[in-house]
Amino acid sequence: MGFSLNRYSTHAPKRKWIDEYFQYKDDFENKHSLGKNMYYFFKTFLKDSKLSDEKYHFSKTAELIEKIGLRNKTSWAILFVNLAFTPQINWFVKNVGFDKTYPREKIEKKLLDSEAKNKRAVGDIWLCFGRFCDLPFSEVGMGTMTKEKGHNIEITRKPWINPDPLIILYAIYRYSECQNFKRFTLSDLIEPNQEVKGANVGEIFGIDRETFKRMLLEMSLNYPEFINASFTNDLNSIVLREDKTSDDVLQFLKVNVVLSKLSSFSKEEKGYIRSQISCRRK
Repeated sequence: MGFSLNRYSTHAPKRKWIDEYFQYKDDFENKHSLGKNMYYFFKTFLKDSKLSDEKYHFSKTAELIEKIGLRNKTSWAILFVNLAFTPQINWFVKNVGFDKTYPREKIEKKLLDSEAKNKRAVGDIWLCFGRFCDLPFSEVGMGTMTKEKGHNIEITRKPWINPDPLIILYAIYRYSECQNFKRFTLSDLIEPNQEVKGANVGEIFGIDRETFKRMLLEMSLNYPEFINASFTNDLNSIVLREDKTSDDVLQFLKVNVVLSKLSSFSKEEKGYIRSQISCRRK
């Protein structure tokens, strides 16, 4: 990861760029208003967040986000999970703790002590963290910057309040795929661990242990086709289904989004959607 920690140079994404991407979709390359370097590094963000596929086309994830809407925190939480498995934001979630305030100097020193190559790269990365905090990522685990005379001087991370269970499930599956493992303990999924690749739910969203435990039990009841969690006696086990993937979780979420808008569909369309859901759950 070291050579690519400075992932976006000084061109981390801006909201108007993201809005433009959703406006033009696959025609973004021809119609965007970004400068050459902005466009180059924004393409990196699109790929990292999975808003574009390997060929930089408008992705299935982007289609889902469009259905949910960019005004919804759930959309930004999906993107934040994806970014947490790429170098720059992975470093952030594993090195910047929750409910603590970090001055710029402390973050820069940590960067220099780890993977950043030089002070210029460190300055670029700090600038990017500020850009990300200016987006709704700030509400789903990224945190907020304190500004002084227009400059970011310190950052404070806050946990995601009232997280969406399906996004937590998505994050668990992304972590599972990174680890190539389907069985975990509660601590595996919530305790910070610098030695393990990827990022777990605790590192990404800062959910406390008891809240996470309750959510896991509720997910076991509501989504048994995806997860089973048990905390009886000395048993502490979270097991994911062997035949499911993170993409399946997003597809399930997409179906739920469609169902939430069923009032706008005809009777025939409703019947078709319900039949598709039944097929997927068999």
